[in-house]
Formats: sequence, C-alpha cells, structure tokens
Amino acid sequence: MKKGLFYAMLLAVITLMVSGCRTDWDGGYYRHEVLGYWEADYAVDGAGSYTLYSNEIDAYRFYDDGTGEYYYYDRYGYWTRVSLRWDDRGGRRLWVRYSDGAPSEYLDYDFDRYGNLLISRDNFHTYRGYRLR
Repeated sequence: MKKGLFYAMLLAVITLMVSGCRTDWDGGYYRHEVLGYWEADYAVDGAGSYTLYSNEIDAYRFYDDGTGEYYYYDRYGYWTRVSLRWDDRGGRRLWVRYSDGAPSEYLDYDFDRYGNLLISRDNFHTYRGYRLR
C-alpha cells in the first residue's frame, strides 16, 4: 500500500513538472529574446577587454521571419548595411548567413550581470559582445 502511494505521488509530481513547462522554449533561449537591434558594446583580445571607438562599432538587427541586417563602417567610413538570414541550430547559438557572400558565422547567445548578450567569436581569445539597444 505504501509503495503504491509513493508511485502515485511520484507520478503526480512528474505530471505537474511537465505541465508547468513553457511551450515557447526554442533551442536554449526564447526566440523572441534575440529579435531587435544589437550593437557592439565591447571587444576582448588576448590582453583583455577594451572599449570600441565609434568607427569600430558594428551591429545586427534580427527579425522574426529569419531575416535581418548587419551594419558596419566600411573602409571609407560609410555606415553600410548587408542583408542576412539567421536561424538557430539548437543550444544558445545563432547561425548567420550574409547576402554579400561573406562566410557564414555563428553568434553565441548568453547573458551576464548587465543583461542579454550576443557574442561574435573570431577565436577563443578574440570576440565582441553585443547588447540589445
């Protein structure tokens, strides 16, 4: 009798846990959290974190339909826009494909004490942090 009561309670707890789960969970983050305009906030290299000069700032804009734009200053100093397509491949990672033929890359989605963060990595020691504006 006690064993039957234990299993009944266990089943009830598991049912409550499963039914309380959110249904918009998509690959390690809530997809709507990455929508919007993300601007470079800082960069990190082997020597540590540093502030970006205004002509070094770049940005991403993500739309719900899997499209977006990448903005950067070109070599002449003009603010340039490139169309992109993005999707998530699971975890906390966004895959980005640029329309101008630049190599595809991934952005890691994370957070720190200041809020949500996108990270673009050149390698393990060099990366940029982007904040939602």
